[in-house]
Amino acid sequence: PAPLWFDPDSTVLHGTAFAMRRVPGFVPVPWSPDGRRFLGAHSNGTVSERFVDLLVDIHALDWRSLDFSDAGEASACERTKALIAILGVMYHDHRTRPEPILADAIGWLRNHIPAGDEVTLVHGDYRTGNLVFDNDDIAAILDWEFALPGDPMRDVAWVLSSSNSVDSDLACYLIPPEHFVERYESRSGRRVDWSAVRFWQVYYQVFNAITWVHAEHRLQHGTTRDLRMLRWSYTLPVMRKMVLDALREAAC
Repeated sequence: PAPLWFDPDSTVLHGTAFAMRRVPGFVPVPWSPDGRRFLGAHSNGTVSERFVDLLVDIHALDWRSLDFSDAGEASACERTKALIAILGVMYHDHRTRPEPILADAIGWLRNHIPAGDEVTLVHGDYRTGNLVFDNDDIAAILDWEFALPGDPMRDVAWVLSSSNSVDSDLACYLIPPEHFVERYESRSGRRVDWSAVRFWQVYYQVFNAITWVHAEHRLQHGTTRDLRMLRWSYTLPVMRKMVLDALREAAC
């Protein structure tokens, strides 16, 4: 949706905020009963194909012509190193107790950076929960705050992540993983690098777990009254297990 205005200094809504145009449609919560029914009804149809094609279109955009503050010529490897460095800072600043699983996982990421050199625009959180559906079409893509130039396999890995399917056989509850890969490769002309996919799946699980750690930190320091943070803090052991599962998968 087209952005309308940005409030960087919290003068309007007591927090940094922006507003966008309204796009009619339905944003399914993928793991809710209604969301799963909606997505399941559109699996293997034109909507699932559109889901893949839009990601191909994002990766085909000329990001150098866009207004990125870091639109330099850094390699994909250098950009990945920078993201891991941010994870390290987040971990250091937000943990309230030792987190050996996360510390080891960050070390693993530092030692397994993919060798690919292609840089594209990356959405950073491309999944069905960030799409506006309008009947048999996808009307808009939401949540661009993680968008950066980087390794396109980062988006591919997130679509295929177990976090976006849980107990479903469909990637993002919408498309069989093999169909997603086949169409992505066919439409993009790019082969899916499975070692890079496994790397980025570990990255995402670590990032999510550190977000949960941050929630616990905010609760303990009294900087939030958001009950969602309490739920995240309570489920932190599940997030640690998901990091371990991703590391085991990457080692196979």
